[in-house]
Amino acid sequence: MQKFNDLLDRSLVPIATKLNNQRHVAAIRDAFMLIFPLTIASSLVILVNNILFSNESFIVQLFQLNRLFPNLESAQQVLASVANGTINIMSLFIAFLVAQLLAKHFQADATLVGLTSVAAFMILYPTSFAVDDVNVISTQYLGAQGLFVAMIVACLVGEFLPKLFKVKRLQIKMPEMVPPAVSRSFSGMIPIVIIVAVTALINFLVLMIAPEGINELIYNGIQSPLRDLGAMSSVS
Repeated sequence: MQKFNDLLDRSLVPIATKLNNQRHVAAIRDAFMLIFPLTIASSLVILVNNILFSNESFIVQLFQLNRLFPNLESAQQVLASVANGTINIMSLFIAFLVAQLLAKHFQADATLVGLTSVAAFMILYPTSFAVDDVNVISTQYLGAQGLFVAMIVACLVGEFLPKLFKVKRLQIKMPEMVPPAVSRSFSGMIPIVIIVAVTALINFLVLMIAPEGINELIYNGIQSPLRDLGAMSSVS
Protein backbone atom coordinates (compact mmCIF):
# COMPACT_ATOMS: atom_id res chain seq x y z
CA MET A 1 0.00 0.00 0.00
CA GLN A 2 2.86 2.34 0.83
CA LYS A 3 4.43 1.71 -2.56
CA PHE A 4 1.13 2.55 -4.24
CA ASN A 5 0.89 5.79 -2.28
CA ASP A 6 4.47 6.66 -3.19
CA LEU A 7 3.66 6.00 -6.84
CA LEU A 8 0.68 8.36 -6.66
CA ASP A 9 2.84 11.00 -4.98
CA ARG A 10 5.44 10.76 -7.73
CA SER A 11 3.02 10.68 -10.66
CA LEU A 12 -0.23 12.43 -9.80
CA VAL A 13 0.83 15.08 -7.28
CA PRO A 14 3.15 16.96 -9.70
CA ILE A 15 0.43 16.90 -12.36
CA ALA A 16 -2.18 18.15 -9.90
CA THR A 17 0.19 20.89 -8.73
CA LYS A 18 0.86 22.09 -12.28
CA LEU A 19 -2.84 21.97 -13.11
CA ASN A 20 -3.70 23.91 -9.98
CA ASN A 21 -1.18 26.61 -10.90
CA GLN A 22 -2.33 26.86 -14.52
CA ARG A 23 -3.63 30.41 -14.90
CA HIS A 24 -7.05 29.56 -16.35
CA VAL A 25 -7.75 26.87 -13.77
CA ALA A 26 -6.50 29.17 -11.01
CA ALA A 27 -8.70 32.04 -12.23
CA ILE A 28 -11.80 29.81 -12.30
CA ARG A 29 -10.96 28.40 -8.87
CA ASP A 30 -10.42 31.84 -7.34
CA ALA A 31 -13.56 33.24 -8.99
CA PHE A 32 -15.72 30.55 -7.41
CA MET A 33 -14.03 31.15 -4.07
CA LEU A 34 -14.87 34.86 -4.34
CA ILE A 35 -18.57 34.23 -4.91
CA PHE A 36 -18.66 31.41 -2.33
CA PRO A 37 -19.77 33.65 0.60
CA LEU A 38 -22.49 35.17 -1.56
CA THR A 39 -23.87 31.81 -2.71
CA ILE A 40 -23.74 30.34 0.81
CA ALA A 41 -25.48 33.38 2.29
CA SER A 42 -28.23 33.29 -0.34
CA SER A 43 -28.63 29.51 0.10
CA LEU A 44 -29.11 29.97 3.85
CA VAL A 45 -31.69 32.70 3.29
CA ILE A 46 -33.57 30.53 0.80
CA LEU A 47 -33.39 27.58 3.21
CA VAL A 48 -34.81 29.62 6.06
CA ASN A 49 -37.49 30.97 3.74
CA ASN A 50 -38.61 27.46 2.77
CA ILE A 51 -38.40 26.05 6.28
CA LEU A 52 -40.19 28.77 8.21
CA PHE A 53 -42.64 30.21 5.70
CA SER A 54 -43.82 27.23 3.64
CA ASN A 55 -46.99 25.35 4.58
CA GLU A 56 -45.32 22.14 3.37
CA SER A 57 -42.41 22.55 5.78
CA PHE A 58 -41.99 19.95 8.53
CA ILE A 59 -41.44 22.64 11.17
CA VAL A 60 -44.53 24.57 10.11
CA GLN A 61 -46.66 21.43 10.24
CA LEU A 62 -45.12 20.25 13.51
CA PHE A 63 -45.84 23.47 15.40
CA GLN A 64 -48.98 24.29 13.39
CA LEU A 65 -47.56 27.69 12.51
CA ASN A 66 -49.94 28.04 9.57
CA ARG A 67 -52.85 28.04 12.00
CA LEU A 68 -51.25 30.63 14.23
CA PHE A 69 -50.32 32.75 11.20
CA PRO A 70 -52.90 32.19 8.42
CA ASN A 71 -50.94 34.29 5.91
CA LEU A 72 -47.60 32.69 6.77
CA GLU A 73 -46.84 31.45 3.25
CA SER A 74 -47.28 34.92 1.80
CA ALA A 75 -44.27 35.98 3.89
CA GLN A 76 -42.09 34.00 1.47
CA GLN A 77 -42.36 36.91 -0.94
CA VAL A 78 -40.20 39.00 1.40
CA LEU A 79 -37.09 36.84 0.83
CA ALA A 80 -38.04 35.33 -2.54
CA SER A 81 -36.05 37.95 -4.48
CA VAL A 82 -32.75 36.95 -2.84
CA ALA A 83 -32.12 34.25 -5.44
CA ASN A 84 -32.59 36.73 -8.29
CA GLY A 85 -29.63 38.80 -7.12
CA THR A 86 -27.32 35.93 -6.24
CA ILE A 87 -27.62 32.33 -7.46
CA ASN A 88 -29.76 33.16 -10.49
CA ILE A 89 -27.07 35.46 -11.95
CA MET A 90 -24.06 33.35 -10.96
CA SER A 91 -22.85 33.11 -14.56
CA LEU A 92 -22.50 36.89 -14.78
CA PHE A 93 -20.34 36.91 -11.66
CA ILE A 94 -18.11 34.17 -13.08
CA ALA A 95 -17.88 35.81 -16.51
CA PHE A 96 -16.62 39.00 -14.88
CA LEU A 97 -14.37 37.57 -12.17
CA VAL A 98 -12.51 34.94 -14.23
CA ALA A 99 -11.65 37.50 -16.92
CA GLN A 100 -10.71 40.06 -14.27
CA LEU A 101 -8.34 37.63 -12.52
CA LEU A 102 -6.71 36.68 -15.82
CA ALA A 103 -6.27 40.37 -16.63
CA LYS A 104 -4.51 40.86 -13.30
CA HIS A 105 -2.19 37.99 -14.21
CA PHE A 106 -1.24 39.85 -17.41
CA GLN A 107 -1.14 43.19 -15.54
CA ALA A 108 -3.84 44.62 -17.79
CA ASP A 109 -6.90 46.75 -17.02
CA ALA A 110 -8.88 44.21 -14.98
CA THR A 111 -12.11 46.21 -14.88
CA LEU A 112 -12.32 46.73 -18.65
CA VAL A 113 -11.47 43.09 -19.32
CA GLY A 114 -14.12 41.90 -16.86
CA LEU A 115 -16.78 44.17 -18.33
CA THR A 116 -15.90 43.10 -21.86
CA SER A 117 -16.23 39.47 -20.81
CA VAL A 118 -19.74 40.11 -19.48
CA ALA A 119 -20.58 41.89 -22.74
CA ALA A 120 -19.28 38.94 -24.77
CA PHE A 121 -21.27 36.52 -22.63
CA MET A 122 -24.46 38.48 -23.26
CA ILE A 123 -23.74 38.73 -27.00
CA LEU A 124 -23.69 34.93 -27.07
CA TYR A 125 -26.82 34.76 -24.92
CA PRO A 126 -30.06 33.44 -26.48
CA THR A 127 -31.84 36.11 -28.48
CA SER A 128 -34.84 37.92 -27.09
CA PHE A 129 -38.39 36.97 -27.98
CA ALA A 130 -41.69 38.85 -27.97
CA VAL A 131 -44.25 38.36 -25.21
CA ASP A 132 -47.33 40.59 -25.37
CA ASP A 133 -45.50 43.00 -27.70
CA VAL A 134 -42.58 43.25 -25.26
CA ASN A 135 -39.10 41.89 -26.02
CA VAL A 136 -37.80 39.72 -23.20
CA ILE A 137 -34.87 37.36 -22.64
CA SER A 138 -34.88 34.12 -20.71
CA THR A 139 -33.02 34.05 -17.41
CA GLN A 140 -32.36 30.32 -17.75
CA TYR A 141 -28.67 30.63 -18.55
CA LEU A 142 -27.81 33.48 -16.21
CA GLY A 143 -27.57 30.99 -13.35
CA ALA A 144 -25.83 27.63 -13.03
CA GLN A 145 -26.88 26.42 -16.48
CA GLY A 146 -24.77 29.10 -18.14
CA LEU A 147 -21.58 28.50 -16.13
CA PHE A 148 -19.75 26.53 -18.84
CA VAL A 149 -20.26 29.27 -21.43
CA ALA A 150 -19.36 31.94 -18.86
CA MET A 151 -16.09 30.18 -18.01
CA ILE A 152 -15.16 29.61 -21.66
CA VAL A 153 -15.94 33.20 -22.66
CA ALA A 154 -14.11 34.62 -19.63
CA CYS A 155 -11.01 32.52 -20.30
CA LEU A 156 -10.89 33.56 -23.95
CA VAL A 157 -11.51 37.25 -23.29
CA GLY A 158 -9.16 37.25 -20.32
CA GLU A 159 -6.46 35.63 -22.43
CA PHE A 160 -6.64 37.65 -25.65
CA LEU A 161 -7.90 41.11 -24.66
CA PRO A 162 -4.91 41.94 -22.39
CA LYS A 163 -2.60 40.97 -25.26
CA LEU A 164 -4.50 43.26 -27.64
CA PHE A 165 -4.22 46.08 -25.09
CA LYS A 166 -0.44 45.88 -25.41
CA VAL A 167 -0.42 46.28 -29.20
CA LYS A 168 0.76 49.85 -29.77
CA ARG A 169 -1.03 50.24 -33.09
CA LEU A 170 -4.38 49.53 -31.46
CA GLN A 171 -4.00 52.17 -28.76
CA ILE A 172 -5.65 55.58 -29.06
CA LYS A 173 -3.44 58.16 -27.37
CA MET A 174 -5.16 61.09 -25.71
CA PRO A 175 -3.62 64.44 -24.65
CA GLU A 176 -2.18 64.63 -21.14
CA MET A 177 -4.90 67.01 -19.94
CA VAL A 178 -7.55 64.32 -20.51
CA PRO A 179 -8.63 62.61 -17.23
CA PRO A 180 -6.97 59.21 -16.69
CA ALA A 181 -10.27 57.31 -16.70
CA VAL A 182 -11.22 58.76 -20.09
CA SER A 183 -7.75 58.15 -21.50
CA ARG A 184 -7.82 54.56 -20.28
CA SER A 185 -11.18 53.96 -21.94
CA PHE A 186 -10.03 55.34 -25.29
CA SER A 187 -6.77 53.39 -25.10
CA GLY A 188 -8.65 50.09 -24.92
CA MET A 189 -11.46 50.99 -27.31
CA ILE A 190 -10.14 49.32 -30.48
CA PRO A 191 -9.21 46.01 -28.76
CA ILE A 192 -12.66 45.92 -27.15
CA VAL A 193 -14.30 46.60 -30.52
CA ILE A 194 -12.34 43.68 -31.98
CA ILE A 195 -13.42 41.31 -29.19
CA VAL A 196 -17.06 42.40 -29.42
CA ALA A 197 -17.10 42.08 -33.23
CA VAL A 198 -15.47 38.64 -33.18
CA THR A 199 -17.94 37.49 -30.52
CA ALA A 200 -20.86 38.70 -32.61
CA LEU A 201 -19.48 36.83 -35.64
CA ILE A 202 -19.09 33.65 -33.58
CA ASN A 203 -22.65 34.03 -32.32
CA PHE A 204 -23.92 34.45 -35.90
CA LEU A 205 -22.13 31.28 -37.03
CA VAL A 206 -23.32 29.30 -34.01
CA LEU A 207 -26.93 30.34 -34.62
CA MET A 208 -26.68 28.88 -38.11
CA ILE A 209 -25.85 25.49 -36.56
CA ALA A 210 -27.84 25.70 -33.33
CA PRO A 211 -30.76 28.16 -33.50
CA GLU A 212 -31.15 28.04 -29.72
CA GLY A 213 -27.64 29.44 -29.25
CA ILE A 214 -24.35 28.30 -27.82
CA ASN A 215 -25.73 28.02 -24.28
CA GLU A 216 -28.25 25.39 -25.31
CA LEU A 217 -25.61 23.61 -27.41
CA ILE A 218 -23.06 23.37 -24.60
CA TYR A 219 -25.60 22.64 -21.90
CA ASN A 220 -27.11 19.70 -23.79
CA GLY A 221 -23.77 18.48 -25.11
CA ILE A 222 -21.53 18.82 -22.03
CA GLN A 223 -23.12 20.16 -18.89
CA SER A 224 -26.27 18.05 -18.80
CA PRO A 225 -24.47 14.71 -19.48
CA LEU A 226 -21.94 15.50 -16.74
CA ARG A 227 -24.76 16.27 -14.33
CA ASP A 228 -26.53 13.00 -15.20
CA LEU A 229 -23.24 11.10 -14.81
CA GLY A 230 -22.75 12.58 -11.36
CA ALA A 231 -26.33 11.66 -10.40
CA MET A 232 -25.80 8.06 -11.57
CA SER A 233 -22.55 7.82 -9.58
CA SER A 234 -24.22 9.05 -6.41
CA VAL A 235 -27.06 6.54 -6.82
CA SER A 236 -24.75 3.61 -7.40
